[in-house]
Amino acid sequence: MAKDKFFKALIGDNKSGKVLWYSDRDKNGIIVDKDNNEYYFDKSVLKSPELEIRKGQEVVFEGHELSGVLCARNVSVAKKKAPKKKRWI
Repeated sequence: MAKDKFFKALIGDNKSGKVLWYSDRDKNGIIVDKDNNEYYFDKSVLKSPELEIRKGQEVVFEGHELSGVLCARNVSVAKKKAPKKKRWI
């Protein structure tokens, strides 16, 4: 029962994290969220097949559990906020 509660807290939409590592050869990797939970993902769960994934890249995803493993799906690159413009007075 405790395991079920643990997974329920880690799954859902609109999660964000960074790519811990990604293998271009194997087309899979690990995303780590702000609480250091690791989510497995592969190229099949990317929102866009043309998306290039790199180590350290910030991403958004949906977390889910599959056979006791945390996984990510619908992975996309996080949109960066535009830098604030300096105002000259």
